Amino acid sequence: MIDPSATKLWYGRHETPGQCTQVIFDPTLPGMPSGQVYLYNAARDALVPYELKTVEKFLKDVDKEEARELKTALNDRFRAARKAYLKAYRKTERQRDGD
Repeated sequence: MIDPSATKLWYGRHETPGQCTQVIFDPTLPGMPSGQVYLYNAARDALVPYELKTVEKFLKDVDKEEARELKTALNDRFRAARKAYLKAYRKTERQRDGD
């Protein structure tokens, strides 16, 4: 299960009735409001905000082999989404600091 105080990426699945999506949690992303997490959602190819209390019951751990497979399959797309998020976050921070 994800741990917002962790320092390593978490690879898993977001399973809801009728749908299963691979997700990545990066606890080092800045700007997460309390009680919220950003998950890279492979189906949406984006970092998506979720309320932790709502989403945690749908998150499933994967074994080490599946985590390696997810990392191989999704790493480039995740890194691109992360880079875009950080760019937007920094721009927002600069604008806020300039006010």
